[in-house]
Formats: sequence, structure tokens, C-alpha cells
Amino acid sequence: MAVGAGLLALIAFPAGGLESYFAPRLTVLLVLAGLGLPFLVVLAWRSPLRWPARAALAFLAVGLLSTVLSPAPDIGFFGYFPNGTGWFFLVALASVWALGAAAGARGSELLERALLVVATADAVATLLESAGNGWPALGRFENHLPDLAIVAGRVQGTSDNSVFAAQLVLGGLGLLAYRADRRNRSWWLLTVLLSAASMLIGERIAIPLILLGLLLVLAARGWGQWRQVVALAGAVGAGYGAGLLIERLVLLGNSTAVRSSTLITSGNGAVGPRVHEWSAALRAVGHHPLLGIGPSQSQAATTPLLHISLSGQGAFFDTHNFLLEIVVTTGLFGLACFSVWFFPSLLSARGPLPVFAIAVLAGGLVEPLDITTTSLAFLALGSALAPVLAGDRNMWAPRLRRGSGPPEPVPEVARPRGRQAPVPLPPTVPCLPVVRAVGAGLALAALIFGVVVTVGAAQLTGGQRGPNLSLLTSASNRLWWWPDGPKNAADLLIHQAQQSAQTGGSPQAAAEALTWTQEALRRDPTDWTTWGQQGDAEFLLGHVGAARADFQHELRLDPLSSDGYKGLALVAIEQKDVPAVVDAYRHVASLQGDAASKRTLSCLVKEQAAGAAINDVVNACFQSSASH
Repeated sequence: MAVGAGLLALIAFPAGGLESYFAPRLTVLLVLAGLGLPFLVVLAWRSPLRWPARAALAFLAVGLLSTVLSPAPDIGFFGYFPNGTGWFFLVALASVWALGAAAGARGSELLERALLVVATADAVATLLESAGNGWPALGRFENHLPDLAIVAGRVQGTSDNSVFAAQLVLGGLGLLAYRADRRNRSWWLLTVLLSAASMLIGERIAIPLILLGLLLVLAARGWGQWRQVVALAGAVGAGYGAGLLIERLVLLGNSTAVRSSTLITSGNGAVGPRVHEWSAALRAVGHHPLLGIGPSQSQAATTPLLHISLSGQGAFFDTHNFLLEIVVTTGLFGLACFSVWFFPSLLSARGPLPVFAIAVLAGGLVEPLDITTTSLAFLALGSALAPVLAGDRNMWAPRLRRGSGPPEPVPEVARPRGRQAPVPLPPTVPCLPVVRAVGAGLALAALIFGVVVTVGAAQLTGGQRGPNLSLLTSASNRLWWWPDGPKNAADLLIHQAQQSAQTGGSPQAAAEALTWTQEALRRDPTDWTTWGQQGDAEFLLGHVGAARADFQHELRLDPLSSDGYKGLALVAIEQKDVPAVVDAYRHVASLQGDAASKRTLSCLVKEQAAGAAINDVVNACFQSSASH
């Protein structure tokens, strides 16, 4: 289990590119899920954790029903590429939770060490990325490691996204906060290192709030007196000071690094879009209140409800809050089952691992779900429940005996010293060899499936970079549930058809593109960009009425799509409808807000007032705007 946790976080590092991370880590997660799924069933049948386990199974049942009834069942099962947060991801979360609970005390101890190693590796990678931005010698070394490079002005550690790197670092700080009573050189070094990395990853508002929460948890436990709180605060402060010093040294070493370092420490103004997304998510619940819209499909639910101020920024692929994501995708039934599973588990957890889970999932209140960080949090939460299987009580509050009388004594849950004896599964677990054999079989099947996904993802990435239609075709056949292969093939063919149309060539490429868009829409009929692609293909084939219907459907799915209105403008030009062209560009100018679209709109209004013919309008407005 500990090895699996390390592989889940580090197997694809350094690789470079989100797609490179996804398939290997998905494979590891599915193998862990295959091992844990039989234990989930056993725990639900007969164990001290039977009610949380039963609630987890009920949550999966609700998610399955929601998936089957969703607008895009393929996406509901598998999630979007390369995120993979569909129903199988929910199964994986419940399964690794059960795997952690079944691992015993020794497994929990090893997992804690593995998670601390993961956080440390993440922090070291963060420091190397930041330093390489300012020191050419180190930068030349990092050129051979694609992932040790700042992307879009932000460091990413061992993750594919800076926000996930921050969650791992903060989870490691949570483990160190729990062990603040065992201060030694290693504790001081790691606390300062992880704190410096958290500062360099980005000063989002979530980071100081999470650190404050860790301090409150530490103080509320009351097992270390005030010296431990002061020591932790001092180490964190020293780490942040070290991070600021590294930033200044980077600026001194390379004047061109000013922009990157500024972005690293200033954040990206993402609070406003999140607030609008959360507001849209709450309203979306009213459209699908009981079962939700389906796992991994919150984007389809919230996009039609987003505020116009988000035009051009792109919609979030999920709600950036795991509780809202659950209620939007699986409805109130799903949220109820999840709550009965999650919150009692959290209240019954023991040791330092729930602190790791809290730190990571607190970041999940403002960030998206992730197959690495979210899965590690649930693995840690499950492993923190291993003592419950041995009969230990709740760590947070004493339980009362039935009837009157004082509370039962709660065993001390402070810091276990020395190596603990393994805590096996309770003797009520039947047929343990059979359970393990079934888990091994599921893990093998998951490994085979992961290899298929890895090969298909490599073909898809190669086909996108080429572009290469043959690779895209192979990827489409291998990854038959994701629309990305057909969409990219259609993009390539539409581009060829547009070039052919300019030279008076054959419309064969447009016909092939139309076939690919239809396949992509069969896999995901909620993707408005694919409807726009289909409209382009229909327009190139001369099917003006069908193209108009496609663009209108695109706008129903995403009212903030300026491309949809541009498509309607093309259709209106073809139909010689000047008022429709003007109306379409009013929306384009409103959504884009740039000078070029406003100049085009002004020209269109002027030509319409003059009563110009459609050819004169096109020559006067579109050709002149293209020259700017």
C-alpha cells in the first residue's frame, strides 16, 4: 500500500505534460482499487466499520444510477481525458479507503512515511524549479528533465498542476504538525523545506487558511502544550522567509525571471471565477436535485448558468469544490450517502493520517478533484481507521455506554512510540484468502486496462502533436469511450477541408470530418465545441440549415461561446441576411470585448444603416477587420 501511494504520486515524474502524468497514475490507482474493492464489500458485511462502508457502497450505487441516466454515460463512467474523475474514480476512492483500513497498524505507519517522502520530493522539485528559473547552470541541467520547468509562471513540483503540488506539501506539513512533539533535526529541516515550497508554489488564500487550520488542530488536541504550537509556527515562518529569500536570489540571478516569480507569489485572481462557478453549481442542483447530472459532468450542468464576466476564460471542468461536485453530479441522494460515509470516518480516525487527509481535502474545497491527491487523501483516511477494526474508540470524543453512567475511557491517541504490533483484520472477516485472491484478479484486470489506456493516450498525444490522422484513428479505436480522438481527427480534417475549399477542391475531407464529429457526439453529446465542429463541417458541405442548427445547439449548451455566434454570422452571410449578421456580431463584441470585434460591429451597423448589399458588407467589414 505504501509503495502504491508513492507510485501514485511519483511514477510519471519527470515526464512533462498533463497527458504523460495521467495514464501511469490512473493505472496505479486502478490497481490499488482492484485490491481494495473486495475489502470494501467485506467491511460492509461484518466489521466495526460496516455502516460507513455500507454508505460508501450506497454512494457508488447512486453514482452508478446517475451515470446510466446521465446525458453522456461514457463520460459518466470514465470522466474526461486527462482528468478521469468519473464513476470508476469514485469506486477507486471507496476502494482505497477500504484498502487503507484493512492494512493494519503497520500499514498505517508505512503509509505515513511514504506520504512524507512524497511531500518531500514535491518540495525539493519545487525548489529546483524555482532556483532553475534564476540560475543558468541549474537551468541547463533542468532542460534534460522536462517537468523541472516553470509552466505559465508557476512551479508544479512533482505534479501536473501547481495546486496539486501545494496540496501534497500541505499534507506533509500536516503530518509534521502532528509529530511536533518529536522535534529533532529532521523535523526542523523538513518543516522549513515544506513551508518554503508552499510559499514558492503560490500564495493563494487557501494556503494560510489551511496552515491556520493545522495549528488549530494541533492546539485543540492539547497533547503538546504551547511549546509545540510555537515551534511549528516558528518553523513555518522560517520556511516562508527562506522561500522569499530564494525568490529574491532568483531575481538577482536572472532579470528575465521577474514575471515568473511575480506570478508565483501573487496568485492569478482565481477567486472571482470560483465564486461564479459555485453560484452556478448551487443553481444547477435545482435542475437535477435527486441524482445529479452524472459523475464528471458538472461542467455541462454549470456552463449554461455562468456569468457573462467569465466569457473567454473557459469553463472549469469541475466545480472546484469536492462537496459541490458531489451534489451536482450525484444529487442530494449522493451527498447524503457520501456524508454518512465520509464524516463518521473522519470523526473515528486515529493518528496523524487524518491530518494529512484534512489538509489535502481542505485544498479540495477550492480546487478540482485529482486522481493523485484526492485518492491519497482517502487512502490516508481509510488507513487512519485501522485501529477501529481493532476495537479502539473515537479519537475526538468519548463514547457513552448504553444508558447512564460516565463515558468509557478513551485510549491515548497521541504519538505511538516505537514499532507497533500489526493490527490484523478482525476475526469476523470470512474467507480472507478468497478476498485477497479476488482482489489480485481485479488488480490484474486493472493493470491490463491501464496498459491499454497508456498506449491509447500516447497515440492520442502523438496524433495531436503531429498532427497525425492515423495515430488519432488508432487512439479513437483504443479509447472508444473518450471523444478526444474523434474531435482531434475532425479538427484536422476541417482544416484540410477549409484549405481545399479555398482552392476549389473536393469536399471529401469535410464529409470525413462530419463522420468524426458524429462519433464524438455519440460519446459526449454535451460538448458544445464538438457541436461547433459539426456546424463547420456541415457549412463546408453546403448544408447551411444543418450548420445553423448545430451552432444554435452549441449556444444552448454554452451561451458564452463567441465561436457559436461567429458560426451563425457565417450562416447569415451565406443566406444574405444582413440583420442576422449584425445581431450575431453584437453578441460576439459583447462576449469578447476586444477592439477588433467592436470595429467589426461598428462597421456592420454603419453598412446596414446605409442599406448595403451583403457582398458590400463583407468587403467593407470583414476584409478590413482582417487587415488589422
